[in-house]
Amino acid sequence: MHVRSLELEQVYREHEDQDRTAAAARHKRQRPTILRGRTLKMSSPLGDLYVTINEDEGGRAFEVFCTLGKAGGAATADAEAVGRLISLALRSGIPISAIRDQLRGISSDRAVGVGPSKVLSLPDAIGQAIEQYISEKEGVQETLSLGAVVETGGGQGQVVQGHGHQSDFLGSRAHIGSCPDCGAGQLSFEEGCVKCHICGYSECG
Repeated sequence: MHVRSLELEQVYREHEDQDRTAAAARHKRQRPTILRGRTLKMSSPLGDLYVTINEDEGGRAFEVFCTLGKAGGAATADAEAVGRLISLALRSGIPISAIRDQLRGISSDRAVGVGPSKVLSLPDAIGQAIEQYISEKEGVQETLSLGAVVETGGGQGQVVQGHGHQSDFLGSRAHIGSCPDCGAGQLSFEEGCVKCHICGYSECG
């Protein structure tokens, strides 16, 4: 009788796992044809690591590619595998901050750097890249919430949100940081929106 109960419990758990997997598959985001992203170069115990984070049309992280500077080998395969698993988690609705928390602090027998810039392992390097990505995204949002400088008739800038003080600037646009998409262009506040004239990134608050 006890064996029978264990068998029934196992069958129940298998069905429960299947239902959970099916539910996740139903809610999995489909990949758009075109995605925009940025690539971060990180130091790791295994050499230079390139972490590319692509976003969907809503500006949410959608997929991650991890590539080591040296081609081939088990380490390169491990980096690709981690990237694929992160992408699967993102498409299934896992917050990127939760993924970062799982990767940060994983240690290995080799490390590079010292102090705050110390990298403990390949996964830790990926986690640090994601952390940098999150910080940059939050920085743009914070800039938008504190207030942006816009052009007035006399070429003077005025803060229209936030603390309400005056601020002068040169030129017809206010530059408020680097573009979170391409990293190459400067964001400017125009017509109520933040824009990048290099890659076309735009966000209206």
